[in-house]
Amino acid sequence: MSFLRPEATAALLQWRDVILGLGLVILGMWLGLGASGLVWFFAVAIVAIGAALAWTGGQRARIRRREGGRGVVELDERQLSFLDAGSGAVVALSDVTRIEIEITGTSSRTGSGTGISTSTDQGQGDMFWIFTRPGESAARIPASAVGSDKMIDALAGFPGANYENVIKASGTSDAGLFVIWQKSRPLLH
Repeated sequence: MSFLRPEATAALLQWRDVILGLGLVILGMWLGLGASGLVWFFAVAIVAIGAALAWTGGQRARIRRREGGRGVVELDERQLSFLDAGSGAVVALSDVTRIEIEITGTSSRTGSGTGISTSTDQGQGDMFWIFTRPGESAARIPASAVGSDKMIDALAGFPGANYENVIKASGTSDAGLFVIWQKSRPLLH
């Protein structure tokens, strides 16, 4: 028997990293107030770790989740796999040159073609992650697939990934394309 409503439990789970990070910040500050020497350095490290955890947790918590789509996403050893009954894709993250999110407009609730998903939230557009690789067709993975949160985890391996664009894309129902990361091209003189 739970003493919390399911909505409250879901909200706490969504913001758990922020709550834990702020708890670490408070603990570190409490330890460091009257301390000196090695204990003070330990307290500063706890505050830094807590602040980093709260920051990254806040970014992840603001991304709106989509569920109920087709397929399963798996991430293993820098390889992203999308498995679906009719199609699929395997992406070696080291080969990716561009990551985008496509919003196709208001969700139609019915899929057509390969890789099309449906969103359980009325009014949200279908959202797809697009991984571009040289010499291969772009992998188009629905954000509503089971395990799609692993694609956010995969962004950690791309320096300069634009998490704010992920947040904007996840919160809109207007059709559009959001560039999340692009490999820099060396300038030739």
